[in-house]
Amino acid sequence: AEAQNAPAPIEIRRLSGEISLDGDLSDSGWTSAATFDRFFETSPADNTPAKVRTQVWVTYDDRYFYLAVQADDPNPSAIRAPFVDRDKVFGTDDNIAVFLDPRNDGRTAIELRVNPRGIQGDAVFNDATGTEDFSPDFFYDTAAAITATGWNAEYRVPLSSLRYPEMPEMPEMPEGSDVTPQTWRIWVWRNYPRDYRYQLHSAPIPRGSSCYVCNSHELTGFRDLPRSRHLVVAPYATASAIEERTPRAGADWGEREEDGDLGLDVKWSPTSSSAIDLTINPDFSQVESDEAQITANERFALFFPEKRTFFLEGADLFDTPFQAVYTRNI
Repeated sequence: AEAQNAPAPIEIRRLSGEISLDGDLSDSGWTSAATFDRFFETSPADNTPAKVRTQVWVTYDDRYFYLAVQADDPNPSAIRAPFVDRDKVFGTDDNIAVFLDPRNDGRTAIELRVNPRGIQGDAVFNDATGTEDFSPDFFYDTAAAITATGWNAEYRVPLSSLRYPEMPEMPEMPEGSDVTPQTWRIWVWRNYPRDYRYQLHSAPIPRGSSCYVCNSHELTGFRDLPRSRHLVVAPYATASAIEERTPRAGADWGEREEDGDLGLDVKWSPTSSSAIDLTINPDFSQVESDEAQITANERFALFFPEKRTFFLEGADLFDTPFQAVYTRNI
């Protein structure tokens, strides 16, 4: 599907200055960053001007993509900012979601959320099905702060967490730029729940449109990015200790049983369109990685969200109306 009345592209500029990830937007690095502040209320209204002001800054350097958001609020005391677990940043609370499409194919996007407490939620948004898969956990840093005029959020996304095409070398490019500038797509969404749940987007989303990512801004001007050949090494460690005693007064604790586990995930991307994964003793625990479920007297199969990175590569290929593959059986 094609975008209807596609928004104007945004020309990004390389970082000039310093940025400290602390929710304070006074850092010198933001002063020269590209910015935009035109947002639309797409729900419940139909692409009307947003009720509150939201301003976004974007920039990058040799290692990171940076983004900052200033979310103004006429009544900061009404901001809904609970302390929640990762990936529990939902529409009932204030939050910002950044949708990035580094491949510029208008089909899928990486969704990176943050709430006013700096808590993250990340997913892969599939434009073909309109679904959000919160199973992947991307490596990125966030910080947020509630202020007297609303709240701020800052993102620092390693380029190694993104996949973008390698542009061919262009001999005629100016000195200092040895490759063709890249174009990504970006779309920023603000959830603003008050008397209604207001959804504010940085680009209009026509009610009759059959796609979302295709309506996003083009983010142009990326130059001299490192080649999309990244290596990510993610070790893990778990430990547990169990003591038991009989249910009677004065009973002593029994012998302490201790257990531990180690494992490693390695991902190497030789190109932007291929990846090699290695896992050693993948994490099957239910601590943080999974959601605890009651396992007593059940008469149906239990399903846990897949969090093991080895099994998430290419998982969107199996995103069908019925569950064709359940990797927890592996």
